Amino acid sequence: MDIKKIDLNMANNYLSVANVNWIQVNNNNFALKGSLFLKENNNFYRLPNTIKTRDNLIALSKHSSGIYFDFKTNSTAISLKVDIASKAYMAHMAATGQNGFDLYFKNEGKWVFLATTKINLESYALTLIKDLKPILREYRLYFPLYNEVKDIYLGIDEKAKLEKVDPKQEKLVFYGTSITQGGCATRPGINYTSLLGRSLNLEAINLGFSGNCHLDDAILDILQKVKKMKYLILEPESNLTNEALKEKLPSFLKKLKTSLKETKIILISAFPQPLTLIKDDVKENYLKRKEFQKKLAETLEINFIDGFEILKDLDYEETVDGIHLTDLGFYNLYLYLNNYLRNL
Repeated sequence: MDIKKIDLNMANNYLSVANVNWIQVNNNNFALKGSLFLKENNNFYRLPNTIKTRDNLIALSKHSSGIYFDFKTNSTAISLKVDIASKAYMAHMAATGQNGFDLYFKNEGKWVFLATTKINLESYALTLIKDLKPILREYRLYFPLYNEVKDIYLGIDEKAKLEKVDPKQEKLVFYGTSITQGGCATRPGINYTSLLGRSLNLEAINLGFSGNCHLDDAILDILQKVKKMKYLILEPESNLTNEALKEKLPSFLKKLKTSLKETKIILISAFPQPLTLIKDDVKENYLKRKEFQKKLAETLEINFIDGFEILKDLDYEETVDGIHLTDLGFYNLYLYLNNYLRNL
């Protein structure tokens, strides 16, 4: 049975618009956002091309999580022509999250989701939306969470207007684990980092590195130099051993606190873990690690949030595998942090 023939809403979206004007997505044609190094790199990497650090961190930095750009057009259709590094490769995360591009538009001052790329190919051209009235609208396009974007073109009507949008916003920076990178959201725009960026009208910078939030000196150096950073949200615990947590976190936080005088720093402990309900040793360690971080944050006068408290009302239904969040988890994480930051 081919469900795409039975239910057309399940079908892939392929290119269906003739006479398309293709514009390459780069910093000359658009104001790329969501990464600190887009101008100097001339690619879609999240760390500098010249950085000297661990190979795994460099590999993950090529994933375009959090990158986006805004634009205005009166085109009746919006298409994409894309080259990415690979097809989707994780069984527990949707291809639209790993590889997808999300299109939003601004409606009465609020960002509204329109379409995502329902396709699992390394190279393709497709139409995201068509048959629109030729009215000038503002759009935002989010990049994939778990793949490298090699090249991308935006397609509009041949005679349509196109305007670069370059909002000058303060930054909301995230440094964390696979959760922060976006595992396992069904699409890029539903990651809590992007949700918060839209809600708070800030440029969200995603420095989530799946399995590799190890408090590296190279990342510390980057964070200490970020300009116009209103908030810095950290959630490193799940990627740190007990020894690393105790040996590296105090120094890391002290240096950030010293450097970032005008930035509000928030440390989040690990989210709910169902194994704590059936393994006493796991529960004991979970509670000890949380208490260590809480006391450390109090000593350094850094804001601390208990990750368990954020998602406890979901009764452990917020993950796909006991660890990585689904959209349910991401949206509830966003709701909690949105309220917290507005009252901080």
